[in-house]
Amino acid sequence: MFFPKLRRKAKWVFAFIALAFGLSFVVAGVGSGFGSGIGDYLSELFNRQPGTGVSASIEDARERVEENPNDTQAQMDLANALTADGQTAEAITALEAYVELDASNEDVLQQLAGLYLIEANEADQRAERARAASGVAFFNVELYGNTLSQAFGSGPFAELQQQRTSEAYSNAALAAQNFHAQEAEVWEKLVALRPEDPSYLLELGRSKQQANEIDGAIEAYESYLEVAPEDDPTAEQVEQLIEQLRASQAASNPEANPGAGG
Repeated sequence: MFFPKLRRKAKWVFAFIALAFGLSFVVAGVGSGFGSGIGDYLSELFNRQPGTGVSASIEDARERVEENPNDTQAQMDLANALTADGQTAEAITALEAYVELDASNEDVLQQLAGLYLIEANEADQRAERARAASGVAFFNVELYGNTLSQAFGSGPFAELQQQRTSEAYSNAALAAQNFHAQEAEVWEKLVALRPEDPSYLLELGRSKQQANEIDGAIEAYESYLEVAPEDDPTAEQVEQLIEQLRASQAASNPEANPGAGG
């Protein structure tokens, strides 16, 4: 394992995959749907809870929350029951309510970050499906672009299909980016609680990178290098990642780097 372990009670596996994800992310481009295996693993992890009586647990926890919205344990129980039932968005709402009451529980914050990552991953998967459908639609536009096919009305239909799939891709990709941004906000809270925890800084960098907040990602990775152990084998890879991110920034914004043109 490349990374320092998260706290003993933490179940989450973010640090295990963060750097490998980050390196591939730079090579392939931000927002292009990586990390599907991560979300699948996390979904499976979150759902490893007793399957019987989930609905009853949800209703019981809802009643307790309604009776006392300030009951953090009730919010936690509701979030866990909703997660076990696959209701990730609702579970996020419950955990956000918990954090409003108590923003110092690191385990809860890590769980909330994990749920945002699941949502981002599912949006990435929708984007990939839309990308594939858009490719098919583009092929149809080319195929039906001749005069005979247009006479039968196939051309306009194919163009409409291409437009819709392109919009679906854009919407899903934006949703994934926004979920990563919300995840990054949670990691910022964790870093504030434990500023010298390398794993938290690494996750903050990764989530900001996936949210296309490249300056923030670089800053988090640099902070990671400052607190990482001297013999940490990951440090060299993080340095390479920072260099790649800076190069990507320069390539996408040459005006910000006048000397880049030679």
